[in-house]
Amino acid sequence: MRWTILRPTLIYDDAFDGALGRFVAIARRIGAVALPSDARGLRQPVHAADVAGAMRSALVRATTRDRAYDLPGGEVLDYRRMVARTLAVAVAGARLLALPPTLFALIAPAARRLPALAALTPQVLARMGIDLVFDAAPAAHDLGHAPRRFPGAAALG
Repeated sequence: MRWTILRPTLIYDDAFDGALGRFVAIARRIGAVALPSDARGLRQPVHAADVAGAMRSALVRATTRDRAYDLPGGEVLDYRRMVARTLAVAVAGARLLALPPTLFALIAPAARRLPALAALTPQVLARMGIDLVFDAAPAAHDLGHAPRRFPGAAALG
């Protein structure tokens, strides 16, 4: 059996469902989202349509058989910047608040009681500060993977 493994980074779509959707839901409800000020881990969010395009390419290109590919997005952003740009596009006027990590850690257990924040575990908080950046060159070469930039740069000026 032939195989190709595609490992996309954080996937988003135009509706900002999934992980980024939690931030959108909170901002729509209260007009703001708080993150620890040290949430600066680097991310490469990739659009769902770009992942679908890579999947189509993997099906028809023989050079991709029996290989694995990272599928990062077209831009590297730190976590707080990624959330700020999400809010700028999805929730007009929403604010991103950067709280000291110790203060954020104190309020996180209470915040986890809210359904939208139940996944805000200590492990998730720790990952916000870790770089998750991958090499796009192999996927670009073999799959023609040319992902779009993350939206919202113009909205932030």
